Amino acid sequence: MVHPIHRTHLPFEYLTAEEHYSICIRKSLLAIQEADRLNITNSKHRAWFFDIFANYYFSFYIHTSMCLYALENLADEEQKRQFLPLAQSFRLIATYAQTELGHGTDIRRLETEAVFDRTTDSFILNTPTVTSTKFWPGSLGRTVNYVLLMAQLYTPNRDHPCGLQMFLVQIRDLKTHEPLPG
Repeated sequence: MVHPIHRTHLPFEYLTAEEHYSICIRKSLLAIQEADRLNITNSKHRAWFFDIFANYYFSFYIHTSMCLYALENLADEEQKRQFLPLAQSFRLIATYAQTELGHGTDIRRLETEAVFDRTTDSFILNTPTVTSTKFWPGSLGRTVNYVLLMAQLYTPNRDHPCGLQMFLVQIRDLKTHEPLPG
């Protein structure tokens, strides 16, 4: 039996970019609802279902395959309590931002910086050069509201590099989906 959504549009190659995006989002949201309705709980089975239902254009693929996994396995217990329910219910939708314009995915050369600020007890994230501009993070253009951002971590006085660190960064308001400043 074919779901009615699959009979609502021309083949993808005849759609405008806006129509294509709209259909993919609608199919992806319906795929999530149908997987829930069918009680598909195994993450691998859900991923297969999402892909097949959305004709291999599942809009939240990076979120479900990478970002949920990172939250489940790398977050501490407090972060899991705060973010996992939002991510699992697709109210928080994340993508992965590692690749930089100047050197692709060579993680040893990443220029994005994270410096701990003692006065605010937070990290200051900075892309100091044009070549450090994050490039090609899937679904960043319109769909996601968070990014998992890879950055080089430095001590507060910047005298000691500490290696790569992943940061969960909100980029859009969860209610309005408008971009946040910064």
